[in-house]
Amino acid sequence: MKDTQKLNRYIIVGLGRSGTTITHLALRGHPQVSAVRDEIKISPLFTQGMATFTISGNKYLSEQEQKNHISALFDAITRLEADENTLASGLKIATTSPQQSAKLVKCLLKK
Repeated sequence: MKDTQKLNRYIIVGLGRSGTTITHLALRGHPQVSAVRDEIKISPLFTQGMATFTISGNKYLSEQEQKNHISALFDAITRLEADENTLASGLKIATTSPQQSAKLVKCLLKK
């Protein structure tokens, strides 16, 4: 697999019945894309990241370290099927409201 810093990451975010599934399937079907097969829940990946799996809940980590952990977790779950030809990896999140979608996008832009 190529250096993870050079691979593109993507997240498909949208409400149910808005075309997220067909977009996700189209991307997953490309031979140079590695993607999670199922839909991902916002929590705990984007709310807690690695803190979900640790005793301390990452309370001793700096903000940058927490961001790095979320990135590493994202890469770990989206690149399960990646190989040396993979150029991008990603996932799909269907939200329950426009407000939830906007909140998630705002959160992701900070990271």
